[in-house]
Amino acid sequence: MGPIIFTFVIVVLILYFSYVTTKWIGSKAISSRGSKYMKILDTLAVTQDKSIIVLQAEKKYLLLSVSPTGITLVTELEDFVPKSMDMELEEKASFSKQDEFKKLVLKFLGKQK
Repeated sequence: MGPIIFTFVIVVLILYFSYVTTKWIGSKAISSRGSKYMKILDTLAVTQDKSIIVLQAEKKYLLLSVSPTGITLVTELEDFVPKSMDMELEEKASFSKQDEFKKLVLKFLGKQK
C-alpha cells in the first residue's frame, strides 16, 4: 500500500509543477510580445484572411487593413475616443441572463424581430 500512495503523490506533484511552470512560461511569453508604444484596441475579421484593426500608437489612433499581402493604413482616426473596458463590462452586466434568454426564446418563436 505504501509504494502505491508514494507513487500517486509523486505523479500529483509532477502534474502540479508542470502546470505552474507552463503558466509561468506562458505569462512571460505574452509579456515579451507586448509593446511600450503600440497597442491593438480592436480587431474585426472581414473575411477568413482579411481584417481591420484599430491601433493606438502613443496618442494617435490608426485604422489598418490587414491581409496576407500586407498591412495598409486606411485612415488616421482624428476624434476617436476608445470605449473603456469598464464601460463595456457595465453594459454587458446591465442585461440580466433572464432577459437575454427571454429575448432569445421570443425570437425563436417568431414573436420578436
